[in-house]
Amino acid sequence: MGVNDLNLLKSWNPNLLKNKQKVWKTREELKEENLKIKELESNLKEGKQPKDSLNWMYQDTNIDTERTADSTNLLDNLIKEKKMKQKTEAISLKDKQLKKVSDIKETKKKELQKQILKLTEDKKVKKVKKKATKFASEDPMSRF
Repeated sequence: MGVNDLNLLKSWNPNLLKNKQKVWKTREELKEENLKIKELESNLKEGKQPKDSLNWMYQDTNIDTERTADSTNLLDNLIKEKKMKQKTEAISLKDKQLKKVSDIKETKKKELQKQILKLTEDKKVKKVKKKATKFASEDPMSRF
């Protein structure tokens, strides 16, 4: 019918074979790690040095000292070049901003000149429209 022990259906059950395998693997890894630690401790007590795995990278040679002197000069030159680039970029940005400001001023001047021209033309038109009327000739009572 069914399983009498419902814990066998749970993934966390310690009686399952897969969980027993996980525990066994972790215990084996811990044993190996402890063996390595014991070996390293015994080597240190005996005075043996560990293998030169990366020590060759840190050894000083004459070539390295010459390179360090050159590298400091190179670094100084690179820093100077970077500063110069930054200065030139800053100057170019200022020039662009000044050009924008001058362009804006010029457009405003042109707009103002157009407005002034329109106003003066309107005044001329108004002056032309005004006629000098002679009231004496039009007045009917002025004849008497």
